[in-house]
Amino acid sequence: MTTRNQFRINPRITLQLVAAVMAHGLGLALAAQTNNPPPASVAAGTPAARLPDVVVVGESEYAETVQGPFLPDMQDTRINAGKKTSVLDLDELPKVSNNNYRQALTKTPGLLLSEETSPLVSVGYRGLAPHRAQFTQVLKDGIPIHADQFGYPEAYYTPPLDTVDRIEFLRGGTSIENVGRARHRGWEGALEVELFGLARALQGERPEPPGHQLSLYGNAMLLDAEFVGGPREGSTPQYAPDYLFRAGAIYRWRDRAKLAFLGTLVDDHYADDANTDNFFVPGYLVWDLTLDWKMYRDHLSILAGINNLFDEDYYARIRGDGIDPAYGRNFYAGLALAF
Repeated sequence: MTTRNQFRINPRITLQLVAAVMAHGLGLALAAQTNNPPPASVAAGTPAARLPDVVVVGESEYAETVQGPFLPDMQDTRINAGKKTSVLDLDELPKVSNNNYRQALTKTPGLLLSEETSPLVSVGYRGLAPHRAQFTQVLKDGIPIHADQFGYPEAYYTPPLDTVDRIEFLRGGTSIENVGRARHRGWEGALEVELFGLARALQGERPEPPGHQLSLYGNAMLLDAEFVGGPREGSTPQYAPDYLFRAGAIYRWRDRAKLAFLGTLVDDHYADDANTDNFFVPGYLVWDLTLDWKMYRDHLSILAGINNLFDEDYYARIRGDGIDPAYGRNFYAGLALAF
C-alpha cells in the first residue's frame, strides 16, 4: 500500500516557528558577515561551483491523479515484468469511509475479502486462508508492516484507507496448506469503458478536457480448485469460490463530484479444507452507493453513502466459535474539512 504523508500542524504555530527560525538565522548571518572576511576565492572573483540539480517528484494530496491499472515493468530496483499486477487508485472512487475494503478492492479481480465486524482486514487469494492476511504480505510505502517503526504484523494493523493513495497488488502463489496436493486452474479478466469518451470517439470528435465521465467496469475470476492428492483428495480448498464478480458504475464531474454504484458477487465456498457443513459460506451479492462532492474548492466536501444497499443477509467469515455476520444496510453522511 502506498500512502500519502499527512502532517497536520496548527498553521499559526507553524508560522511562529518559521518566523523565529528566520530571525535567528538572519542574526547569525549578519554576525558572520561582520566578523569574518570573505574567502580568498570569492574576493578573487572565482565562479562558484554548481551542484547537480535534484528533482523531487510527488503527488499532491489534492491532485487526485489516477494511476494506470498496472504497475510498470521497472520501478527503481524492482522488476515487475512478467508478474501479474494490479493498481487500485482510490482517487478514482469517492472517498472510502470507515475502512470499507469491499469498496476499496472493487476493481481487483480474484482478491477475496473475508469481511468481519472488527476493524481488522482479512484478504486471501485462490485458496490462501484470508484470516487476518496471515498469508499475504502487506507493505506500507514499500516497507513490510511488521518492519515498520510501529512493528505491528498484518493481523493487528493496516493503514487507515483515508491515508492511502493507492493499493498495489502483486499476485503470488496459492494454497500452502499441508493437507495434500492442490490444483488451481482459473481465469481472471477486467474491462472498463468510459461512455462519454467512447461517444466522442465514435463521432470523430477531438478529445476535450473531460467534464462529465461515466465509467462502467467489471472484473471476474473463474476458479477450478481441488485437492488431487492426500487425505483431502476430492475436496475444495478453503476460500476458493468457483467465481467472484465485481461490477458497477462510477460517475465523475470534473474534479468536483464522484458518485459510485459498486457490486460484489461471490459464489458458495467453504471456510475449511474438510468442506464440513459448519464451515459452509453461502454465496452473496452486495451493492454499495457512495458520494463525494466538493462544495467549496478542496476545503469542504460532503461524504455520504449507503453500504449494503439492498440489505443482503450474509456472512463471509467463519471462526471456530461460529459465523461472523456481516453488516446489514447502513448509512453514513458527513462533512470533510481540509486545510
